[in-house]
Amino acid sequence: MDPRRPGKPARLLDRRLPAPYGPRTVHRFPFSDQYTLPATTGAASASTGLCLDSRLVTGLLRAAGRPAVARILRRPGVRRLLLAALDATHVGGDGFAVTVHTEDAAVAFSGRDQSRATGLATALAVTRLPSLRPGVFHLDQAVEPLAFLGELAAHGSFTLHPLHPLRPVRPSAKQPPMY
Repeated sequence: MDPRRPGKPARLLDRRLPAPYGPRTVHRFPFSDQYTLPATTGAASASTGLCLDSRLVTGLLRAAGRPAVARILRRPGVRRLLLAALDATHVGGDGFAVTVHTEDAAVAFSGRDQSRATGLATALAVTRLPSLRPGVFHLDQAVEPLAFLGELAAHGSFTLHPLHPLRPVRPSAKQPPMY
């Protein structure tokens, strides 16, 4: 909880990411997982966040979400200058790291070329389709997450990093929400 905002979750999360990233400040970001994981896994809550390999760009993204900054960025001249500056510079690299924390476990997944990792995860998930009953599923309902990440790591230059004691998690038997 955020001590400055009673009853509200902290806006910043301190996380230890695998090398070469190390300790980082992760900014809360509303990925859908924070809403779906409690429903599909029975976890009390889930929080999601975002940080990039460039601390500067991570901070700028967070600032862009503030109402006053967002209003300024909507001005055509400011937007044009910002886009030109972003086009002319390259900050960061192709490395990525993802961490997941629950009450009793934490795991990280890291590597290079996040787009390739996303494509491989999608391709591996598609191979599971014939074994699923009809319906709409979240990935954590269709696979055993640790085994799936291990299989994904075996297909590329990605690494699975257990951070706390882990036990295999069975995919949820709950009927998924229909969208």
